[in-house]
Amino acid sequence: MGHLADVDTRAAAAAIMQHIGRSSSSRGQQEISLSLTNAASGISVELHHPASGESATPAFIEAELKKIVQIVDGYEAQKIPILWSSVSPG
Repeated sequence: MGHLADVDTRAAAAAIMQHIGRSSSSRGQQEISLSLTNAASGISVELHHPASGESATPAFIEAELKKIVQIVDGYEAQKIPILWSSVSPG
């Protein structure tokens, strides 16, 4: 079984930024929802970042992806399925 630790978070962040750039004319403030599911274990992790003053930069997105990867890998090691979400207050 592959681990999410093998995910290239930099490439994933770049792909997300490309999508955001095409779908929004305002690059400063965007609402971002990320979700990763490991099909083998059924573990799903979601992260939601509402549009705010914080800019959605590639580095920000990559950092969020790394958090998700660490959480999923940690729970895979314990074999505990979990749905995790982080929602910042608007």
